[in-house]
Amino acid sequence: MIPIPLGNRHYKNRSLPASSQNCINFYPEILSGDSKNKIILHGTPGLKPLVTLPSGPVHGLHVMNGVMYAVSGGNLYSINSAGVETLIGSVSGSQRVSMADNGTQLCIVNSSEGYTYSAADGLAQITDIDYLPASTVEQVDGYFLFPKDGTGDWFISGLLDGTAYDSLEYGTTYGNPDDVLTVLPDHADVFVFGKKSIEIKYHSGATDFPFSSKGKIERGCAAKYSTAKMDNTIYWLGDDLAVYKMAGYTPTQISDPALEYAIQQYSVVSDAFAYTYSEEGHKFYVLTFPTGNATWVYDASTGAWHKRAYRNPLSGEEGRHKGNCYCYCYGKHFVGDFENGKIYQLDLDTYTDAGDPLVTTSVFPPIHKGGEQFTISELFLEFESGIGLTSGQGSDPQVMLEESRDGGRTWGSQLFSSIGKKGDYSQQTRFYRRGSAQEYIARVSLSDPIKRTLISAFIR
Repeated sequence: MIPIPLGNRHYKNRSLPASSQNCINFYPEILSGDSKNKIILHGTPGLKPLVTLPSGPVHGLHVMNGVMYAVSGGNLYSINSAGVETLIGSVSGSQRVSMADNGTQLCIVNSSEGYTYSAADGLAQITDIDYLPASTVEQVDGYFLFPKDGTGDWFISGLLDGTAYDSLEYGTTYGNPDDVLTVLPDHADVFVFGKKSIEIKYHSGATDFPFSSKGKIERGCAAKYSTAKMDNTIYWLGDDLAVYKMAGYTPTQISDPALEYAIQQYSVVSDAFAYTYSEEGHKFYVLTFPTGNATWVYDASTGAWHKRAYRNPLSGEEGRHKGNCYCYCYGKHFVGDFENGKIYQLDLDTYTDAGDPLVTTSVFPPIHKGGEQFTISELFLEFESGIGLTSGQGSDPQVMLEESRDGGRTWGSQLFSSIGKKGDYSQQTRFYRRGSAQEYIARVSLSDPIKRTLISAFIR
């Protein structure tokens, strides 16, 4: 039998016969040592409900001093580890929020208003006349940092005081004028992201405005909320619709032509947002396009992209992941829902999206013999077996196979095979007498609420 390289990354080319590889709710792991296969596929985390807030959607999550805070449906809540919420007060607006803290004070902005919260002073709107509406906020060295939306300027709060502002405490992008989208500190630098360029600042302690210029990068940003820090560097969606990470002070492209082609099909990309998290040695940059209705994930440990999707159980339509914002708190990963007030734990041991099917799909690379016709007598898939549930759906978990013989343009009828009932570790998943083809592509999916790990695939 001939081994099939697993569809270990999403690479759906604009020319499907060239490559129609798909990796949805699966991510690859590169094994070391004398493993059975070099690359295996794991299922992505399911959604385990934590709390349902009275109104939604969840516009933002943040952790300050070990406590989770959520802005949802126009209100600010604190949430404890048991999922019990406490209403703090109202935060007007129905748009995404950005939050940062200086250790004692939480600052919240939403493009129209700004708020601060502390245990001592409670929740209050920022009323200083020198505060300007901002869409993002970050914190460094005791200062809150904001873009002056629609201009080439950015500004800061008073030291350790998000309620105080000074009209002289602002910076300007020099050289080529450029609208500032967001300001992101990293290590000893502050990166001021514009539409066409990035300016690098540092905390110099200068009079009036304590940040001075250090250099400029000729690469802009297409979406203010796409900037995120991970693995000692910064990631963002570039002005050319490629995805970058910073290597020192050099933008390094991490997206491939297939992903960039997909992004270019979205009518709006400026609403893209991202968050990052690490789990079991994998470091994920999660990039969602709300208008494009798609979520793409880059794994820095493998350099591979995969897609995460929620499938509507009523319509069967596949769209973006439900996570609208993220935080790590109480030793767990949490996301807020973009449609309602629900907050979920991202959990590798949960195999549904809050009770709805979590469908994993992998499209393998094409099998061909240089245009020659060949016969397929058997397709063998090795999943981790014997992990069926004791009863109900998943008690005899099934893999679904679909086949294409025209370069991934069309797919045949669905075929099913078991991966083993509970304790049946000897079960083998085989599909026999698959006919002939000049080119053969297999698409395998699994929707039962069980652990899904694809170890290897072979064709005879």
